[in-house]
Amino acid sequence: MISQRNQSNLISLARHLRLQFLTPTSLQACSDPILRTARFPETPPYGGVHDEGGIDFEKLEEWRREHGGGIAGFAGSRDVSNAELLELPCDVLVLAATENQVTGQNAGNVQAKLVAEGANGPTSLEGDEILAARGIPVLPDILTNAGGVAVSYFEWVQDIQRLFWGPQEIRSRLADLMADALSRVWELSESESLPFRRAALVTSIREVADALEARGIHP
Repeated sequence: MISQRNQSNLISLARHLRLQFLTPTSLQACSDPILRTARFPETPPYGGVHDEGGIDFEKLEEWRREHGGGIAGFAGSRDVSNAELLELPCDVLVLAATENQVTGQNAGNVQAKLVAEGANGPTSLEGDEILAARGIPVLPDILTNAGGVAVSYFEWVQDIQRLFWGPQEIRSRLADLMADALSRVWELSESESLPFRRAALVTSIREVADALEARGIHP
């Protein structure tokens, strides 16, 4: 699931790609809103709804509470299937539910300008290849989901040093950390013509190798 911890990379990358957030975004799975000013076709496990004019999340949350967690039938919208949601025209398709949502069978129908993986492995290998061939960038789960791990690291740092950071300081540190990670991946992707997923993996492997070499630790 994507939450506020994982917003930074999506926002930074969208700025790199010059995407405008006031155009439709498809968000799969009902979690914290990534962009509160955007318009979301939204789908939790119980079904999905779509509204060309945008969805009011406060009203949607109220509807969910009153209807046992489901959003089907939400006033002013139309119900859509999970398969239909993945193929809606949008700027950003956020895959924040389960694995293997975009596959070789439906990747050719995705109409997003950017796919962000908020779940673990939501794009299959075949789907990833098709999206790449179509020129649709994918922000991989190794980056999009890194916010939670980063905040866990912050908790560890505070514990061992007996520090107490407030929410704003944690958010600020997280934003800086994630933006820096994305910048390194972006630079490698551009310089070596690599897709984001491969660039993220190469960057991480190189940095681990450099750290091991600097510390004098060898296999």
